[in-house]
Amino acid sequence: MSTLAALVNDVGDDLTRYDLTAQCSAAVVAAIRQIDQKRWWFSEATATFTTTSTTSNYTLPSDFKA
Repeated sequence: MSTLAALVNDVGDDLTRYDLTAQCSAAVVAAIRQIDQKRWWFSEATATFTTTSTTSNYTLPSDFKA
């Protein structure tokens, strides 16, 4: 299940209600948002970089979450 459409179809299959596509999509998106806010031990990482005394601001990595 790699796409939103696949998840929505699976929920519709589980419910055997194919007329609830919009509601299934909204429920899946709400669940993803709720789960996405949680910190999971398996998705945490650490990184190091070198700082210099003349640089006051550094850019964060593109995959930095929080």
